[in-house]
Amino acid sequence: MLRADLARGDRHERLCRTGYFTRRCSYLRYRRDRRDAVPAALQRWRDDLVRVGLEAGATSEWIGGHLVDEGFPVVCLESRHVKAALGAMTVKTDRNDAQGIAQIVRTGWFKAVNLKSAAGQRLRTLTAARKAAVRAVTANEQVIRGLLRPLGLKIGAVTRVRFEARVRQPVGADRLLLGIFEPLLRMHRCLRENLADLHRLVLRAVRVDPICRRLMTMPGIGPVTALTYRATIDDPKRFRRSRSVGAYLGLTPRRYQSGEVDRVGRITKVGDSETRTAFFEAANVILRPTTRWSSMKAWAMKIANRQGARRAKVALADEWQSPFTACGLTNRISVGQQLRLSCPRNSERSMQGAVRTSSHDLSLPLPEHAEEL
Repeated sequence: MLRADLARGDRHERLCRTGYFTRRCSYLRYRRDRRDAVPAALQRWRDDLVRVGLEAGATSEWIGGHLVDEGFPVVCLESRHVKAALGAMTVKTDRNDAQGIAQIVRTGWFKAVNLKSAAGQRLRTLTAARKAAVRAVTANEQVIRGLLRPLGLKIGAVTRVRFEARVRQPVGADRLLLGIFEPLLRMHRCLRENLADLHRLVLRAVRVDPICRRLMTMPGIGPVTALTYRATIDDPKRFRRSRSVGAYLGLTPRRYQSGEVDRVGRITKVGDSETRTAFFEAANVILRPTTRWSSMKAWAMKIANRQGARRAKVALADEWQSPFTACGLTNRISVGQQLRLSCPRNSERSMQGAVRTSSHDLSLPLPEHAEEL
């Protein structure tokens, strides 16, 4: 029985295979210009392979998904565990990395990472592209504000739609300033249009996904947060307990215990940062004074009064994970789960009418819409 590992590079990949009960290794180096390069390299050992190890990285989902489609027993390794295991090596080469990771796979001292589906990868790409467009628009506005400030011209608080008109007011008829800021304003207009196009794609994806619409029945949850969560979790059945999702997103506190020392620190902040940020922003909306009062808000306000608003927001974001994951386990959702979505750890009173999703929406099958985006 053999185990194999892939050590990836920009132009080449090195493959190491090792015996199950021995440390005898053989290597193979090849270019990865073609999609079928990895399966072709593993084909010679196909009948003897027990497990194919692949370190988590930028291209691991693409390579690992193709190997799974070809029928290889692929497992994706947690990169932090691999880094810690290979940190003792004094000489770092692709050959040593391949051999070291192959030994990790042989011994079983690793944590497997889930490989996202093709639809989940597309949804993740969509949300990441929209986030990049938002950052580009914000950066453009900050550049314009920074260039105007030394001239004594301040823009002040203004919406993105009225930003261009607000910039033209202090500039006036100055030909030099118009020549400087006109290209930046055209860039701002183009970025806003591109952002609007990406946002329409997000709304289209959410509109045809019953799980995303079900998640949006929660106060403070909009289409962007729902789709980000949907793309990150992908398959909620891979979690044994729905409470584990909070730890998966880095919303649970660190803990250090040794002898008489037992310290509980800040949240771990592991996992997907964009999803964690989206839920923190949603919790911030819940705790605003203008948000309608509910049992969920009352529960978070009690924590805010005892430990502060920031901890209350983190606690609310973590509390959401259990009902959110339970919402995606099946194609239907019960009334009890609906009430739990709107009232964590509280009674079901005063929750009539909190969920506005019709019974027809709750019985829709899971769509395959991501392939069409």
